[in-house]
Amino acid sequence: MGASDMMVELVDWRSLDRETMTACMQLHTKVWPSPEPLATVIERTWQDAQQVDSPQVAQMCGHLIRDGQRIIALARSFHRIIAIDGISMPILALAGVCVDTSSRGRGYGEAVVRHVWSRLDDQVRCSLFQTGIANFYERMGAVRIHNRITSSGRSFWDPHALIYPAKTVWPAGTIDLQGDGW
Repeated sequence: MGASDMMVELVDWRSLDRETMTACMQLHTKVWPSPEPLATVIERTWQDAQQVDSPQVAQMCGHLIRDGQRIIALARSFHRIIAIDGISMPILALAGVCVDTSSRGRGYGEAVVRHVWSRLDDQVRCSLFQTGIANFYERMGAVRIHNRITSSGRSFWDPHALIYPAKTVWPAGTIDLQGDGW
């Protein structure tokens, strides 16, 4: 399968069957190793996806590329309200971008990220995310921000925070993620 015949599939994260969720988390933990056993990660993710009262989970989407039944690229997105110096701002969160190591260099990472960004609209005009590989996203039109970031839980942990599109008028000030980082 080459980049010319890739198809990004948009899925409601809550509606994933257990087999697809397992395949997603196998890829995720292959790219982003966890100290927890894979079975624990899969079970926790499955349980989290079943939380009907979580606004974040309620509208989380998966963006998948498959090669047969194998998932070779994945990203997640969800809407979130953040606050910058107390002023609320809706954003589209980009999270968990990963491509199977055997499939890198073929455009799959860019395809799933652009698919996430296609969810931007008049109500949610920019995406906020963190990364250790800022140059990858900057080549696609994102820009680094330098705001201080806080949260009521786990904050951002990667060295760079970015927004997309770069033309977004982004305010200075402290960002409150109003929940855990992603």
